[in-house]
Amino acid sequence: MSLRHLISRGLHYIEPTLGSREEEYRLSFLETDKKRFSQGLALGSVLALTFIYNDYMFFGASRQFWVLLALRLFFVGVVITFIAVSKNLKRPEHFDWIALTITLVGVMLYLYVWSSRPASYTVMSLEPLVAISIYLLCPGNLIFRAFPAFLLTTGNLLIGVHFRTGLELQEFILLLVTQLGANVLGILVSVLLNNSRRRQFLTQVTVQEAKAELEAVNESLEAEAIERKRAELTLRQSEERFKELAELLPAFVYEFDQKGMFTFVNRSGLELGGYTQGEIARGVNVTEVIMPGDVERLANNISRVMTGKRVCGEPYTLLKKDGGTAEIETWSVPIIRDNTIVGVRGVGIDITERKAAEARIKTSLKEKEVLLREIHHRVKNNLAVINALLDLQSQFGTDDVRVMFESVQDRIRAMAIAHEKLYQTENLAALNVDEYTKTLVDQLFGYYGDLATRVTLRKEIERISLGIDTAIPLGMIVTELVLNCLKHAYPEGREGEVAVSVRAVGKQEYELIVSDTGVGMPDDVDWREAKSFGLDLVRALVDQLDGQMEICGVNGTDVRIRFKEVKKSQGGPRREEAANSCG
Repeated sequence: MSLRHLISRGLHYIEPTLGSREEEYRLSFLETDKKRFSQGLALGSVLALTFIYNDYMFFGASRQFWVLLALRLFFVGVVITFIAVSKNLKRPEHFDWIALTITLVGVMLYLYVWSSRPASYTVMSLEPLVAISIYLLCPGNLIFRAFPAFLLTTGNLLIGVHFRTGLELQEFILLLVTQLGANVLGILVSVLLNNSRRRQFLTQVTVQEAKAELEAVNESLEAEAIERKRAELTLRQSEERFKELAELLPAFVYEFDQKGMFTFVNRSGLELGGYTQGEIARGVNVTEVIMPGDVERLANNISRVMTGKRVCGEPYTLLKKDGGTAEIETWSVPIIRDNTIVGVRGVGIDITERKAAEARIKTSLKEKEVLLREIHHRVKNNLAVINALLDLQSQFGTDDVRVMFESVQDRIRAMAIAHEKLYQTENLAALNVDEYTKTLVDQLFGYYGDLATRVTLRKEIERISLGIDTAIPLGMIVTELVLNCLKHAYPEGREGEVAVSVRAVGKQEYELIVSDTGVGMPDDVDWREAKSFGLDLVRALVDQLDGQMEICGVNGTDVRIRFKEVKKSQGGPRREEAANSCG
């Protein structure tokens, strides 16, 4: 550890600094120190001028007198200059260096006078002693304050040794002890005063900081109190507006706390339950106004709301005060205050009349469904009777008449199967095309059993549901096209295949394909101009389905029909026929 470091630690122990506050401390006392030091120097200057006469008395008008006079006037000039310059000093360290310099000038003047005195010159020059004493009271570097004093003591010691022959030993020791004692005492007083002033500064700063902190806290609390009052006022006004609006609603509005006790119920809710506002204020629990069978579900829903969730459209049976009941539906949300859920708020409606109307509608629909099934069943039976009558009548006609009756019977069977499937299904508004078409085609092949050994039937039908207004025309088209294949495509024992396909090809758009590998259509026949009852019927049914038909007669016959499901609100049919091409 270096000597400089040891000295620094020792000085810090004697006169500890304020660390980061040292600069602030020096600045706070800078003006006071400048004023005090200037006053001390002024006093020293006055003393220096008063000793001019004393110098003249001892030295006369000799060269020594004029040198002393010049030095004393120089010291006074330096003091005047410092006093003038110190007014503009802004940094404590600048003051320290200038004050040290002036003090050293005073010490050197003193030592010169002391070393140059004749033996009879017993009066000491007091102006540097005054300057040193004043300077010791000023803050700053302790070395700066101690150095001039010990320099003065050292000078006195050397000068005393030099002139020891002119002094008694006792006188010299007394002088030396007096000088050292005065310096040590001055430094101790300086340290004590500076430490006291530092403690005073720290106390003032601490008090000021505490006061500023308390004022800031007080202002913050006042602002928070004002803001809280404003928030409470806003909340109270909001709640008043909410209650005013709630009283005007035809629906009932409610609030209850975490224990389920009602804290607010609007006029509609009171009227529905038969309670008064006073009874609600005295205490009514939400479980008291709900049927026991719904209480467990109510508790679960309250728990969900208390976790921050919303419960919407929840039905309950309300238990009125007079014992009556009402069907209600509620929507509940949490009440949040200061980021804490404190209860449940909600709105509800009386759905008793709606429930009764729904029950009446369901009963009416059930009755109509039974009636509609009965109608489909009777239509199917009536069509079966008509088919049987046509079969009996055909026995008394010619072969041509019999063939014509058989074609009519096939068409009637297609309608009868549709009605049969409808009254057997749960959905009376739509028919399963897959099941309906397969049953229809299988029955047609059954009537022509001799072809089953040489003609293969291939069915590729998707599961599609269509309304009866679309399904029956589709079934009649399938009947006409399949019968045409069975009657005309495979003469004289010819073998082949008949394929039936129904699939969806777009939104509300479907495709029917009936093809065979038979003899095909003659090259000189244009199907658009052909005169045939069956073909005319197919074209009419395609128009009814707002469809397009395309027939290709190469390598058999391929009929493709695209159609849409018929809506009851749809206008009259449009006929759009594609070109006769083999695409």
